Amino acid sequence: MASQLGAHAEYVKAATVAAVGSVTGSEEWAKSGEEQKEEAISDMRAARDDTTSETSTTNPTLASLEKKAGEVVGCEGMVDDGAKALENAKFDGEKKV
Repeated sequence: MASQLGAHAEYVKAATVAAVGSVTGSEEWAKSGEEQKEEAISDMRAARDDTTSETSTTNPTLASLEKKAGEVVGCEGMVDDGAKALENAKFDGEKKV
């Protein structure tokens, strides 16, 4: 099973391949990159499903950073995980300890 970090690295690699294909006009590279991105997304989801809620952050700063990073790089999983962690980090206006 792939790790979250490894799957994200594969996604970045695949996005690069797709971008090179688009810039150079190589349909083969563009298609290959898109296929690799889909596989990396599946690996990210599988790795996320393997983690428990105990491993998610309760630090609102880190949760917010994860959400924002996901928005910047276009990773829905990071956005979702960050938003969930941010919500869990809030407890009636008080920080969880």
